[in-house]
Amino acid sequence: MKNIKKILLAFFCISIIVTACNKEKNNAVLQNKKSTNTQIIPFDKILQLGEIHNAALDKIFDNFDINADDLILEMDNAILSTEFDGISDEEKEFLIEYSNRVKNNPYTETDLFIAIQESSFLENKDLIINFLENINLLPIDDETTIDNLFSYINEVEVLAFDQLSNPEDLCVVIAYSELLKSSLKYWFPEDAGGIGRGFNILNSGITDKSKKTDGKGKQVAGQAALADCEALGAGMLATAIVGAIAPPASVVGLVSTAVGAGISSGWAAIKEAVTKKTKR
Repeated sequence: MKNIKKILLAFFCISIIVTACNKEKNNAVLQNKKSTNTQIIPFDKILQLGEIHNAALDKIFDNFDINADDLILEMDNAILSTEFDGISDEEKEFLIEYSNRVKNNPYTETDLFIAIQESSFLENKDLIINFLENINLLPIDDETTIDNLFSYINEVEVLAFDQLSNPEDLCVVIAYSELLKSSLKYWFPEDAGGIGRGFNILNSGITDKSKKTDGKGKQVAGQAALADCEALGAGMLATAIVGAIAPPASVVGLVSTAVGAGISSGWAAIKEAVTKKTKR
């Protein structure tokens, strides 16, 4: 079974490398697929996931003092004091409990895949997982830019449109990949095409600014971004993506799903900052 999985992964990777040679053509193909599938996949709501996620992180860090002695306690207080628009008191309570869960025991790729396998809304679960595994194989090194990563993710999306016929299955892959794009943008440095604020949080313990954009730093940024997607799939339930975007409704709504994902990567960032701070 493991050998078969490796062969499948190799096949997907080869497909991505081959199609990458036609970057502009495939980007046009992807946009066409999105525009012609609006009745199946509500892309406006999928894009809202990323927008809400980034806005939630900004709000949390507006209430956060990166120079505090105890960054873990500071993060707890920042989340508690942050007012998130569009969620109920019940959902806020859910998010606080969720924050405590991911702070000490963050969700992993394995948790995500188990949740997908247990979902009653999805059909081609193995193929969904194969797509997500390939999305998670982000090729990050010293020279990586946001454009490089978006191009890679877009190639996987094109394949997903071609091979997933069930709308819910496609929703999971596209919502996962689009949220990842927003998250990568948040966590990557400005000189690599990112917003920069998240990267500064991740590297708050580094005093030598010349070391901030090396491959290791970017890989950490990528891991924080992936924490969002793993949270979106597992922490908010595998069906949260589908439930928040299309019927049937999930345990929490679209806003809470996106905020919960942001909280997950926020904790990943703060724990990384704590590690760097202790090495000063």
